Amino acid sequence: MDPKESNGVSLCGLQYRAGRIEACPGADCPFWEEGGAAIPGHCVFERLNLELDERPDLVHGLLHVRRSLNQAVTSDDEEDARSLFYRLVPVARDEE
Repeated sequence: MDPKESNGVSLCGLQYRAGRIEACPGADCPFWEEGGAAIPGHCVFERLNLELDERPDLVHGLLHVRRSLNQAVTSDDEEDARSLFYRLVPVARDEE
């Protein structure tokens, strides 16, 4: 069985690597990239291909960023969370 799938439901790869089972929130996740005509939507971490299995500190940091982005009330809140994301994953800024 693919560790990212359980009973036909896609699992959140970050939560899975943190030892938790959670359905992938898809487009409701700030790390989701919308697809197009030829490419389906997907998690940004599928494209970045980071070694998350060996970096529990990074996984927990990214989950913190996700929670902060989901709870952001002001644009400053969102900017603070994005700033932390780019400190954790500098390669993501290069791909914008």
